[in-house]
Order: sequence, then C-alpha cells, then structure tokens
Amino acid sequence: MPLLRAVALVEAVAFLALLFIAVPLKHLAGIPEPVLVLGPVHGIAFLAYVWLIGREAVERDWPPDRALWLALAGLIPLAPFFIVRSLRSE
Repeated sequence: MPLLRAVALVEAVAFLALLFIAVPLKHLAGIPEPVLVLGPVHGIAFLAYVWLIGREAVERDWPPDRALWLALAGLIPLAPFFIVRSLRSE
C-alpha cells in the first residue's frame, strides 16, 4: 500500500499544479507549455492511481463500492491527500 499512497500524492500534486498553475498560464498568459508537460504527467499518474486501487481491492478483498469511491475521489483536487491519510491508518 505504500506505492498507492505515493502515487496518490503524485497524482494530487500534479492535478493541483495543472489546475492552478499550468491552465492559468495557458489561458491568461498565453503560455501553453506547462499544460503540455503537466497534462500527461497527471494523466499517467491518474491511470497508475486507478490501476493500483484495482490491484489493492483484489489483494485486500475490498468491497467494490470502496474501490469505486477511492477512484472517484481522485477526480476531486484535494481528495487524494485525505485518501493517503486514511490509508495510513490501515
């Protein structure tokens, strides 16, 4: 589970950087390059996050609703930080 926590943190930071740094730079300053870098980083991190949730769900016999909740929480900008915190308690 340490890998899931690490990937969740990377995904959360990449998502926040994309939303609050790269996208404003693109739309307000006309600088698209940060989106070209952070977009794929976030995308790969999110896919790894969802894959690791699926793997952990199978290995730990989680109920499907828990795995779905964890995956959907990755779509909310700050939620992965709380997920990491809750996974530490296990």
